[in-house]
Amino acid sequence: MAQRSESVMRNLDEGATKLNSTLTDAQGFLKVLTGSEGTFRRFLDDPALYNNLAEAACMLVRIMPRVDRALRDVEVFADKIARHPESLGVGGAISPSSGLKESPFSQQPSWVRPVGH
Repeated sequence: MAQRSESVMRNLDEGATKLNSTLTDAQGFLKVLTGSEGTFRRFLDDPALYNNLAEAACMLVRIMPRVDRALRDVEVFADKIARHPESLGVGGAISPSSGLKESPFSQQPSWVRPVGH
């Protein structure tokens, strides 16, 4: 122990210095955080802010199922328009589609199509 006492004391001294610095920083941070004009202080002192946040969270939970249903409706609408684009205008009365998604080869001239198609 006597041989290592110098090393132990140096480590202890460095540790105490670092702890003191950390505690000083934490004290300064808490002063700023809980200052009379700080947001955190107002959050602690004003129950209306907490109540508003809690109410917003509850509303979000209630609205999510509605948003999910609306997104499913948009998905169905987009699929129907992709299958029947003429339903948006009068063009369908002249040349209605089959309702199937078109093959990429249907848009190409016949001389470009692979043999057998």
